[in-house]
Amino acid sequence: MSRSSPGATARCPEGSPPQAQPPAAQAPAASTAAPSGLAAKYAAMLKSLKKPSGDEGVFARNNRRRENEDILAKFAEDNDLPGMYDPETGNFVTFDEVENTDTGEFEKKVQVSSSGTMDAAKDLAGKGLLPDVVRQRFTDQFTDTTNIVGGERPEYRKDLEDIFKADAASRAKAQPSAGAIKKGVDGAKTKGAPE
Repeated sequence: MSRSSPGATARCPEGSPPQAQPPAAQAPAASTAAPSGLAAKYAAMLKSLKKPSGDEGVFARNNRRRENEDILAKFAEDNDLPGMYDPETGNFVTFDEVENTDTGEFEKKVQVSSSGTMDAAKDLAGKGLLPDVVRQRFTDQFTDTTNIVGGERPEYRKDLEDIFKADAASRAKAQPSAGAIKKGVDGAKTKGAPE
């Protein structure tokens, strides 16, 4: 099935209703410029997350994920973000004030949920901070908003379209402009660069 423009439908077997497709979001071309600001911090934070190992047992996996959740929540707090999506699980991770049942005091704890709010997703998408696993989840949910099982949910569909638009815009900003002149190390134009 091929992707097409927003609101397009996919071909379906005879007798079944057409399936809507999310707006086509093109993957950004590899940028030659180093990311700066929040994008650079995000890239560095992603490198600091612990990777799964082949011989990892369930306890080791849970401990690794908890450590990664701490890193994600700290990154969100340090950068005034509503939370972060875990690039491995797609879960939404944030710090929240939770009441200690023993003392009645409120303390800051890492909270993990299977999804964040739509506003948080739009905010993170607009900053280029949606991992692929979450982008795919939203694509799947977008398709479900028009099928017979999922039913019509126009408000939810509109929220998902807004997330796709914000994500596409942030990814487009990360690409070097098409008319940029390539320069060598010494600042001179490189061979084949436009005049």
